[in-house]
Amino acid sequence: MNLAKFGAPNFDLRELVPPKLYDERGNSALWHLNPTLLTVLQFTRDFLGKEYKQEVSVIINDWLWGGRFSESGFRYPGSETGSRLSFHRGGLCSAADLKCRIKSTKEWIPADDVRDLILNNEKKFLKAGLTTLEAKEFAPTWTHIDCRLTGLDHILIVRPRYKPKAGES
Repeated sequence: MNLAKFGAPNFDLRELVPPKLYDERGNSALWHLNPTLLTVLQFTRDFLGKEYKQEVSVIINDWLWGGRFSESGFRYPGSETGSRLSFHRGGLCSAADLKCRIKSTKEWIPADDVRDLILNNEKKFLKAGLTTLEAKEFAPTWTHIDCRLTGLDHILIVRPRYKPKAGES
């Protein structure tokens, strides 16, 4: 399902959800995505294309095309990928892990470059709805973005090291 009518014409629903959720819910898997995330994804893709003066692919999940990524968008609460309290999880996914490349050459854009472009244009990305990036030491080859509510006037940089309290799992 193309997400054009939801503001993200360059994305397919299946790029944002794992195959199990799509198999269970079909196009209703859309219900599990924060609409602001779709706006931020399209804005990011368009912004990178203007910066690089050519079309850029923003890859989240690629299982649809035989790739290995299936939990870079929505994750089930019981997933072992990432932090237990990640904004990828739960009923409404507000996060995505991006891998970006130049479409014509398939050359990967380093995640550091993507993060730098976002931070150097922070106000534009905040206006689009992006509120949070993951620190590069935790996301060395991808760019974690999310649109959690922070109330901040700058992009929050997170370092996910949640440790459960005694007796909590």
